Amino acid sequence: MKNTKIMLAVIGMFIVTWIFFGLGCMALSGYDTLGDAMMNGLVLFFMVIIGWAPSLIVGIDLNEYLENKN
Repeated sequence: MKNTKIMLAVIGMFIVTWIFFGLGCMALSGYDTLGDAMMNGLVLFFMVIIGWAPSLIVGIDLNEYLENKN
């Protein structure tokens, strides 16, 4: 159950990070929809380069929290 919670938190944080990058791209460029902005090549590039970092931090922190909780 612990691993499932960590997996869901990591995936959720990855999606939230992608949405924030998409919103930033949409605000700074002329995209009309969030979906178009999220599929921009530069947004996808940033997701590959640094988009995983917040997910990694959340996963490590949640793992430590769940280990100390027991």
